[in-house]
Amino acid sequence: MVPLETSTSGVPVIPDGSMFPPGRSLAGTGFPDAADLFRLLKRGIAHVLINAARSLDYDQFANNAFLSEVVRPGHIIIPSNWDTLIERFAAVHSIPLRLTSRTRHFAETEVSLLKLHGSLDWCKSGSRVSGYPDSEYSNLSERQNVPRPYTMRLPDEADRLIRVRSGIGDTWQKIKARSRDPLMVTMVTGKQDDLGPLQDIWRDAYRALSWAKQLEIVGYSMPPDDVEIRTILRAGVQRGTKRPKITVRNPAPDVHHRIRAFLDRDADSDYMPVAL
Repeated sequence: MVPLETSTSGVPVIPDGSMFPPGRSLAGTGFPDAADLFRLLKRGIAHVLINAARSLDYDQFANNAFLSEVVRPGHIIIPSNWDTLIERFAAVHSIPLRLTSRTRHFAETEVSLLKLHGSLDWCKSGSRVSGYPDSEYSNLSERQNVPRPYTMRLPDEADRLIRVRSGIGDTWQKIKARSRDPLMVTMVTGKQDDLGPLQDIWRDAYRALSWAKQLEIVGYSMPPDDVEIRTILRAGVQRGTKRPKITVRNPAPDVHHRIRAFLDRDADSDYMPVAL
């Protein structure tokens, strides 16, 4: 987590001392071509994550006890990461999965996966590469891993999100060729502007948190500069219809202390690490 830095006037400073208005680059980097560099960085991160997932032992992954417990129909999973391990596990076991709610409803027959920071295989409709048909992409609301999938029409608006269709063996090739800019929001202070295309996902997450009977916080460290997720967690839990039973799974004692201090002083603790 790196907080952004600006000049005393609030305008980012280029190394030679000149200034440029917000919007022509990414604040605090000092590079006039930061947007292009950031796009390349996101593609590089996507490549690394995909290769790491491919290197997992298949049997160990497919039979992972933690994923088997979490990826169950009726569960709502709200990750802050970009990888596609949950989607891959659901596909291996033919577990129905959806990436948004359906008319503000979470079905008990499928897993709901609400990715707050986007995904390495998501992009804006306006960032798809020309020349590829609609069949190479999918609407985020489309139900996955079902015997008779219903293909939904892609959104017309350029800033709406879509998913690049891919398989386990060709994920990187498909993403690299069909998306100019993966929708992967970095976890830094001041990311609100980047969250615009994800606002429906965040509304779904807030709704899910406010309805939850049980909430497990796994691996997330509750850093003080991740204001957005801290806020949605606290608001969802405290303004919900009932207070959920909260369990924190993390080997770091300071994480348990932060979550108790900020969210719920009665939260249960599990210090065992989660490994794949």
